[in-house]
Amino acid sequence: MTQGQQAIRRLADIGVIIIATLLIGGVVVDRLVPAVIFYATKNRYEVEVAECERAQMSRRLVASRVTGDAETGTALRKSANVQLLSCLHQEALKNGLLSWGVRESALRSLELNVISRTTNGLGDGERDQGSTP
Repeated sequence: MTQGQQAIRRLADIGVIIIATLLIGGVVVDRLVPAVIFYATKNRYEVEVAECERAQMSRRLVASRVTGDAETGTALRKSANVQLLSCLHQEALKNGLLSWGVRESALRSLELNVISRTTNGLGDGERDQGSTP
């Protein structure tokens, strides 16, 4: 084999190594990074979802109750609307996670789990309060 053929063979080997490195890097960026980010922010996202769900429940509760006092009713509605800011925080975090490649289905599943826990916990508390003399 001549030196020219050896040089071409080395370049071909280096090319294969570069292509393999790029493919592995692509897999890491596409799969591993989003998974790490999801698990690193999972607890924070759960807190944001729970706060938003409680704010929405509070808003529905305030809307369904008549206080008889216009000033109190207005204050309650304003308070409920301020609580809804937590939903903006949740949405901002969700958009950030999506931009990093976290799958929307993973976020939706987590949201449903948190909402069901929040709803079940609130329902138990409401039943307990209703049965108190």
